[in-house]
Amino acid sequence: MKSKVFLEKVEDGRKFSGYARVLRKREFGKISFWKVRFCENDVQLLIQEGITADYCQVKKCPLGSIVFIEGEKTVTKKGEPSIAVGLVRIEKEGCEVLQNKLGGINHRSRSGNRILDMIASKPLFDYLLTISGVTDVLRQYLRINGFRELTTGILQEYFEGGQAEPFKTQCRANGKQLYLSLTSELKLKRLMVAGFEKVYEISQSFRNEGIDRIHLPEFTLLELYAVNKDYRDMMQLLEQMTYAVLVETVGKASLFHGEKEVSFSPPFKRRTFDDACIEFLGVEGRKCTVEWLAGRFPNLFSAGMDEFTWTMKLVDKIFTPNLIEPTFLTDVPSGISPFAKKHPQNKKLSESAFFVSLGVNMATISTDENDVEKISRLLFEQSSKTGRPINEDYLSVLEFGLPQMAGIGFGLNRFYMLFQENEKVARETCLLPVF
Repeated sequence: MKSKVFLEKVEDGRKFSGYARVLRKREFGKISFWKVRFCENDVQLLIQEGITADYCQVKKCPLGSIVFIEGEKTVTKKGEPSIAVGLVRIEKEGCEVLQNKLGGINHRSRSGNRILDMIASKPLFDYLLTISGVTDVLRQYLRINGFRELTTGILQEYFEGGQAEPFKTQCRANGKQLYLSLTSELKLKRLMVAGFEKVYEISQSFRNEGIDRIHLPEFTLLELYAVNKDYRDMMQLLEQMTYAVLVETVGKASLFHGEKEVSFSPPFKRRTFDDACIEFLGVEGRKCTVEWLAGRFPNLFSAGMDEFTWTMKLVDKIFTPNLIEPTFLTDVPSGISPFAKKHPQNKKLSESAFFVSLGVNMATISTDENDVEKISRLLFEQSSKTGRPINEDYLSVLEFGLPQMAGIGFGLNRFYMLFQENEKVARETCLLPVF
């Protein structure tokens, strides 16, 4: 229990003071035991006549109240680390809603009020603390490895999100139509042109499409790029970073998937797209066409799907649920990542990979195309499909020269999902979801 660990690490007699939320009370005449949320932990207070000032009045404190306490660390006769309280000052009495709920909300039963659930459900509160810790370790790891965190902004004049549907808004000052950013890719690459060598951004990203277990309209992306690297280097960076996060935040390099404990000790498995087709479909990758898939899975695929759509659906709906061990799915069809370099041995494939584990597809890794003519052609092709104008500013910047680089697009909400105890749902990763 986290609260016991918190107090067990403290020497007896250590003084404490601060604000706490009263969660539960057990009264035994001249002594009361309270469970409170204090210093982001659930700890036990020892309230006792003769030690706690105004004990008879204090013990009437309603559940859910915010109190100011002063006391010192002690251990009860039963060996429970506690804070023996000398002063309790009621700052705000608990309202009726809190008094009704604090007896029984658990991790499986939620009220629909996110803040109430955080107060009443310690597993939820601890999970959100874990998310914060994961983000901290990611930043520390990248800083140690020479990456600079840069902020490129959310509003943009041109939507840089391929065929995805954007959120639109309008600037009242000048009447311009603007878009909420889906990806920092082209923005960070501009900075690479300017001379930055290792960059990353953790940004809020937006797509105005469907909502399901793993898709949200607003989500958090970690995008990073490094010069003179390829997708193999990025896979190695990602597996080492994932390992570091787990060891630092949960104390070991493994997570549970149901009853199975899954190790995240490097190296992770590498499995080609062709291998996955043979294993999960019984057909070689070159024979796995959209027409073949439409015949085999008519409810999922149709013959008119473009390569990006059918490949992503194949990966997410058929391959990913079967990939429990941390795995890089490599050498995927070139249409899945238009800005990735073509594979030197097979131009129908790209130097790109997906990172999948516990049945969740979390990241895309690629060696990025730096040939200006090829990139221009790709952007014109995208424009013809979407009807959106080409970002001429980006094309003009490319004329200065784009160095050889590789990158990672890491969906952090999906990574956070791995730390959930029960069913893994993206919405649970949001502190204050609005959808």
